[in-house]
Parts: sequence; structure tokens; C-alpha cells
Amino acid sequence: MEEKLQKLVDEFKQIDQKLIDPDIVSNQSEYKKLMIRRSELESVVHAFTRFMSAKRNLEEAKALVDSESDPEMKDFYQNEIQTSKQTMESLEGELKLALVPKDPNDYKNCIIEIRAGAGGDEASLFASELARMYQRYAETNQMSIDLLSSNANEAGGFKEIFFAVNGPKAFGTFKFESGVHRVQRVPVTE
Repeated sequence: MEEKLQKLVDEFKQIDQKLIDPDIVSNQSEYKKLMIRRSELESVVHAFTRFMSAKRNLEEAKALVDSESDPEMKDFYQNEIQTSKQTMESLEGELKLALVPKDPNDYKNCIIEIRAGAGGDEASLFASELARMYQRYAETNQMSIDLLSSNANEAGGFKEIFFAVNGPKAFGTFKFESGVHRVQRVPVTE
């Protein structure tokens, strides 16, 4: 596994070198591809770097614990060994998750469609709350919102609303947000 991860680190470094090249910067499609690939590799590279650092700390602590005669320092090195092992275990799980292939559509933009169901004014108010929630979430995550269409009612809610979400990983963020939502509460309209 370390060999494969080291190849990814090398690829990450090569991408960084290519991004400096003025020819790549002037070719926007190639530049975008490289930036997407760099973004995919960044979490893996950082986790692997921390993993290798913890591995070196573990090896150093094991070597020092055997040569140490002071009981306090032996305890210190034993604690360092335990901490490094725990760090390596958690990072190993993180690395396995980061190595799962990504959906190529995750970096695309998306359109969110919200329709009020049965329930009259109360359903339209809930639909407007959902729309406001998704819009604020997108904006706090550096995504932009473009309102495509809306059909408001007299109560201040939406019968239907459509908006485009543009930004990094917009589709990947919202792709599982689907289905029918049901709310049961004391109506605001009463």
C-alpha cells in the first residue's frame, strides 16, 4: 500500500510542477483537469505524510526505549509508541477511505428542484424553508446560487422553486439529497 501511496505523492508533486508552467496556465481546460486531480490527491497526500511521520516517530521511540535506562524516559517512550500506533491506525482508515475512486461527476454543477406537496400554505412554507436552508448551506461552502424559476404563493412560501448550484463539488455535495420530505408540526398558518 505504501508504494501505491508514494506514487500518488509523486504524481501530486508533478502536478504542482506542471501548474507553474505558463503554457498550462494559458490552456484553461488542461489547467482545470490538473486542478481537479490535484484536489482529489490533496487529502490522500496529507494523510500519507502524517502517516509516515507517525511511523518514523514509532520507529524512533522503539529504538530509544530499548537503549534508555531512566524509568521516566522509558515511560515517556512507551506513551509515544502507543500514541504513534493509535495515530497510524486512524490514518490508515482515512487513507483507505481516500483511496476509494471518486465519481467524476462530483465536480460538476447541479440543479435543485423543490416542490411543495399536499398541505396547502403549510407545505409551501416548508418548501421555502428547505430552499433557504440549501441556499445558505451552498453559500457557506463557497458555491453560488442562480435562481432559475420560482412560483410563490400568497403565504410567502413556494409552490415550486428551481435553482442552480455552481461551485467546487456542487453535485457531489447534493447528489444524495433527493426524495420526499414530510414535516409534521403545529402550522404557522393557524
